[in-house]
Amino acid sequence: MSPLPFSRLLDALRARGLPLGVREYVAFAELWQRLDGATVAELRGASAALLSTSDDEVQLVVATFDELYGERVEPPLPPPPPPPPDVLTRLRRALSSATTRWTLGAVLVAIAGLGVWLATFVDPSLPPLPAATLDLPEPYAPPSDARRALDADPSIPAAPALPPPPQPINWWIAVPALAVSALATLLVFQRPRAAAAERKRREKAWRQARGRLPGPTTFSLQPSAPPTWFDRRDLEDAATLLGRAFTTGLSSTRLDVRRTVRLTIERGGLPRFVFEASSATGALLLLEDVAPEMDAWRAKTAAFVAALARQGIRLDRWVFEGTPALVGRDLTGERLSLDALARRSVSNGVLIISSGSSLAHESQEAKLGWHDALSTWTRRSWLNPVVSPVAWRAELASMPVNVWPFTGDGVLEAAADLTIDPDGRRGRRPVPATASAVLADDVERLKRLVAVAGQPSLELVEVLRRRFIPDAPEDTVLWVLREAAHGSTREVRLPEADARRLVAAERRENPERERTVRALVLDLLASQPQPAGSVAALRWELAVATQRLALAQLGGDDTGPARAQLQRLAQSLIWDEVGGSTHVLGEAGGAVSLGSTTSGGHLSAPTGLPAGATAPASTLAWLSPRPLEFAIAAVVAALVTGGLQVSGALAGAAIPHVTDAYRLDFAPATLDPEMAGVISVSRTASAADAPATVQLYRDGEAFGSPLVVPVEGVVERPIAAADALHHFQARAVLPGGNLALSNSTWLGQSLGSSIVSV
Repeated sequence: MSPLPFSRLLDALRARGLPLGVREYVAFAELWQRLDGATVAELRGASAALLSTSDDEVQLVVATFDELYGERVEPPLPPPPPPPPDVLTRLRRALSSATTRWTLGAVLVAIAGLGVWLATFVDPSLPPLPAATLDLPEPYAPPSDARRALDADPSIPAAPALPPPPQPINWWIAVPALAVSALATLLVFQRPRAAAAERKRREKAWRQARGRLPGPTTFSLQPSAPPTWFDRRDLEDAATLLGRAFTTGLSSTRLDVRRTVRLTIERGGLPRFVFEASSATGALLLLEDVAPEMDAWRAKTAAFVAALARQGIRLDRWVFEGTPALVGRDLTGERLSLDALARRSVSNGVLIISSGSSLAHESQEAKLGWHDALSTWTRRSWLNPVVSPVAWRAELASMPVNVWPFTGDGVLEAAADLTIDPDGRRGRRPVPATASAVLADDVERLKRLVAVAGQPSLELVEVLRRRFIPDAPEDTVLWVLREAAHGSTREVRLPEADARRLVAAERRENPERERTVRALVLDLLASQPQPAGSVAALRWELAVATQRLALAQLGGDDTGPARAQLQRLAQSLIWDEVGGSTHVLGEAGGAVSLGSTTSGGHLSAPTGLPAGATAPASTLAWLSPRPLEFAIAAVVAALVTGGLQVSGALAGAAIPHVTDAYRLDFAPATLDPEMAGVISVSRTASAADAPATVQLYRDGEAFGSPLVVPVEGVVERPIAAADALHHFQARAVLPGGNLALSNSTWLGQSLGSSIVSV
């Protein structure tokens, strides 16, 4: 690869005010030769590292480099407009609407009802059959005296009763019963869902109104005086050690005789001592971890850095997230690898502040990369904010650097690592675990203070720990953070159920301490009001009202003013937070009723809509039923319809039997004494459409095989003498379930052995 025309870049930088000389031109030419084959991004980073000494110069070099050698990227063409939806897509969108589905369902129910009505409109029974007109022989009639004898004979049983006529289902009642029961079941599921949907729409409207409020939305309750993280003497001793190599602009212990004599003469003989400037001009490279896991110690780190700056220690401060493989001036700026920073840094010492919580998730290749880069500094040290070494990550033991706890003693040891000859401290391990172990009782006591204080900031939690439970270790705050309801480190918020238990236990066992803590919090709230008209002001007012209510309960005072203030806030834009604050006091001082609640016990959104809302909330929301709801509705409708059918409520008009559809005649036998005679079955004149297949019944029971009756003519069946003394009748089942019948004939013996028929 041919070298880039670097002179063009350097000339442009000189024209823009960057001080460059012959030495920079030569060094830049050597750099291009070593970076043969590098990418444009690597060349840009190397140029910025070589030519710039501040953030402004880095931005100038990068901007000029991109202007001269950056790749020109054509803006992407706008995407083509989507094609218009086809007929199937429009139909699918229309069917996806709940209103469309309900309308189609109603139309289908109406069509089904109309079909049932048309099916039941035609009477399935046959028209009445006229009298028979076939020219058949007259039936055999016994002599008149025999007829009279048979009629008067009490031994002849009555003819068997016919089956009751069928009663079909009245679909004019069944279909509405099915539809009403199914719709009623769907409404049972629909109404709670509709109420929940309406509540969600109302809550959304109130939350949108809350989002339109100006100003801050939250506030962090800070102590009046920040906690003292370190002993002043430890910081001064550490600064004394660090000042040997990392200070600038300070006076040394060497007296400047010439200036001392001149100033003494000028002041009329009053002695004025002037010391020579310190020759130490190095800067301490400070690498600070700003990952979310370090938020708990953000204030402590800031206090430490500020203390070193006040002592005159020159710091070159860089930040990283999790592991120092990539560092930058801030999280939004350009990142450099630790190896690139080591090549450009003029510092002869590096101090890292991190808990090392992300080291376990780092690849082995990345570890080796920044481990080697860290070894380029002969003086290096690491401060771990976790006080107890027992709780440190195991990966810290393999670091090429001594790790010390972020305490006064640990700061002194780190300062010694950075200033004393490394050979004299080689092989030293971290200080022994001097901090006491965190006990479950320590965590419980600190959680009680947090629950009583409401939602304190981490700084306020530390102040409460030092004032009320100074025997609890500093790491107790970490255990409380692990049990917090959310991951925010600006404030510590415990789960509501846990907070209720803690406040009740504190009031039962130590009410005086609770009163002291609440009075302290109330004073801090009074000294930190929030901008009027903002959500933060409403939340600040809620915190004040909650503390006042608790103090009134503790002192037996009137809780009316505090309750009235809470009831007013329950109708405001933070109604959902008011219920949680009052529920915490439920077990300790009695429940506080502030209005209607939901099924989960939380306060309902205020009735109506907030000012500025555009769409009113609907009183009834029809939602698309779920498949399970359809299945349950079908089962309920079937059960209701079955119950109505069993009770007879769905029975329609009975379909009468068709009498005289067939004619049954009997001819007695005169020669064979074992035969009673022959029964013949024929159709009547008006029964041409009657079924051709009939069944002969004897005393209501089927007798023999079915008979096929021709349209014209008769069908006969011989009857043995042993089958006499019974009633005979021919029957056929019609499509409507009713019967087509013949006349009923009794075959019996009378007047000797003659067989007679009646």
